[in-house]
Amino acid sequence: MNLKNLKNSNTLVSIFVEDLSNSITLEETLYSISKQKYGIDLLVLYSEGIDTSKLESIKNSLDSPKLVLRENNEKGALEERILETDEKINYFLLPCDCNNFAKIFNKAFNVAMENEYEFFSIIEPNDIVGLNWYAQVDTYAKENQNTSIFFPLIRNTVNGTFNGLLNEAPWAEGLAEEAGKIDINLLIRFNCITPLGASFRVKSIQEFSEVKDDGKYYPIKESIKLSHYYEFLMRMIFNDVKTMVIPRIGYEFRIKSNNFFKQTLCKIPYNISQMEIEKGGFSVEETQFWINFAKQDYFFDTDRNKTYEESV
Repeated sequence: MNLKNLKNSNTLVSIFVEDLSNSITLEETLYSISKQKYGIDLLVLYSEGIDTSKLESIKNSLDSPKLVLRENNEKGALEERILETDEKINYFLLPCDCNNFAKIFNKAFNVAMENEYEFFSIIEPNDIVGLNWYAQVDTYAKENQNTSIFFPLIRNTVNGTFNGLLNEAPWAEGLAEEAGKIDINLLIRFNCITPLGASFRVKSIQEFSEVKDDGKYYPIKESIKLSHYYEFLMRMIFNDVKTMVIPRIGYEFRIKSNNFFKQTLCKIPYNISQMEIEKGGFSVEETQFWINFAKQDYFFDTDRNKTYEESV
């Protein structure tokens, strides 16, 4: 996908849209992208199963994202007010047959690399990106040229209720070797960092990514389930890729309690081992297997295509 004549930024942000089951919250995500104080380009990967009418709906949302505000009027009755953006998103649409988060990340990363973007970021529908986030990344990146991954503090909400912060561990006293910096010992002890909203220097990630026969780069090992991004982060840091958690809330991680899980999502439900297998659940044993496997496999630069069944 050649975007070199269409790009307006040095940062490519990617989002995968699988369906329109939550079109209102998707528009909220796109609204937050349109309001970024630092201009970015948006790559919208969409499921090949989306029909023409739904694809048109996605385009309409991208062309004019809006917020639906619900407020009580003077009489106390609930009214809806639509707030439309006055900004335009420079976006690109690309079909994707990806069935898990690792494949989505890798496909989007290759688009960023091939089109010579300096930074790459990935977000998910329903989440909110802080309006200053990519502007803050730009500021910190200029001051920290040797740092290659910039993570936001993440506001975590469950069913609309604040549930704490994510990515805060490197700033907690005594956990990291250097305040705000992620080290391998911290990650081995705690799977406490998420890649959503983070900004990656493309060339640094490319250096430690597997190149396969198709000429594409594979930063995340696609055979690993559940802990794919955990292994990826440990491998990058093990190879001395410098990271930093910017001490600013830059992303809102919105979770709704569901009784199913899609592997296209980065968010792993806390109760995944209690879900039915048919609904995307994993047994306790398999969940623990993938966590342990990530801690063993980050030494290897290539995907060894191990499976849980082989270990049983």
